[in-house]
Amino acid sequence: MLSDKKGFTLVELMFAVVIIAISVLAVYEMFVQGSKMINEEYHRRLGLERAQAHIELAGSYITLYDSIPRGLSEYIMKNWYPRYLDIMMALTPHILLG
Repeated sequence: MLSDKKGFTLVELMFAVVIIAISVLAVYEMFVQGSKMINEEYHRRLGLERAQAHIELAGSYITLYDSIPRGLSEYIMKNWYPRYLDIMMALTPHILLG
């Protein structure tokens, strides 16, 4: 009952299609996960850069405050610093959001 016909049976073709579909889905899932990781890393880096900028800004004000003579620094802390904090609190959303 052997025949001389060459080719694949339907079962073999279906099995090959299933294997190819599983492979394509695996590659697609890797692509989706990679895209998510890149997006998360971008936002993490952006947040760290903004935090570093705020830390450097705060450090520069501390250095400025330390270089002011004692009596003048107390005057500034009583009269001007609260106003500065109010201004910074009002501007902070604009600085954080770009």
